[in-house]
Amino acid sequence: MRKGFNEVGRITQFFHPLEEKSLTQQRSIINSALSDLLARKGLTNQMINDYQVLFSKYDFYFPYLLELKQGGAARYLYMLVRMKNALIEVKYPNTGWMSVEKSLIYLNENYLRTLIKEDNKDFTIFIELNVDSENSIVVFEKDKVPEKYLNNCADFNVAVYDISRYRNPFIMNMVDGKPSTGTFLVRNGDEYYSVPPKLTTDKTAMSVTNHDRNLAFKNRHTFRLKMSEPNDEIATCLHLMRNIAITFSSYINNPLPIHLVRHHKELLK
Repeated sequence: MRKGFNEVGRITQFFHPLEEKSLTQQRSIINSALSDLLARKGLTNQMINDYQVLFSKYDFYFPYLLELKQGGAARYLYMLVRMKNALIEVKYPNTGWMSVEKSLIYLNENYLRTLIKEDNKDFTIFIELNVDSENSIVVFEKDKVPEKYLNNCADFNVAVYDISRYRNPFIMNMVDGKPSTGTFLVRNGDEYYSVPPKLTTDKTAMSVTNHDRNLAFKNRHTFRLKMSEPNDEIATCLHLMRNIAITFSSYINNPLPIHLVRHHKELLK
């Protein structure tokens, strides 16, 4: 992936040119880039090894529809991101599966000629043609689910997640009368809640009141998950996808596959 960023003149997953940053910011960006390079070469958070068997049981697909503005008219780019056996790959219409690195290079070189669509009416067809496993889970962010799948009208298990801090509850896991700082997953009926760890950047003094100390936990982005067929193992996998990247000290809001490709649109500006 780093090679792909370099090909288009960028050095980090955030797609900011280095010259726009201060010296301190440049050093931080370079450190993050080196850490991410190590991750791409196989150095991972220990969780991905601990749960390797669990990840291998399912294929996760993340449809991604980019809406672009060209001359005042809406245009669309179809993408499908797959996590299979812990390997993350990207597919565009009429291409094979490719690494995130290659997908960046391909997008930069070819999108104007071959990838842009005038409408999004064939997006569900694109999804269904490329989801090819009996153990497939197709994951959408809330508010981005195609209408066709809202009433469980799909041949695969559809999972919908929501990371809105305004729609999701504030959840604490009390241990010995105090909120746990660690990450955890809970189930309530047919919904799951993935709660990240307390932010490592929080430096609240231990001398303050319990009320003030607990305010830091309200900044956690609780991840609400609902599936057409509830499954504890699948929920655990999606929960872990927020915690397996070594380049982020606490957690990431989106599952790792979406986190890695959500800035592709920056290449289209």
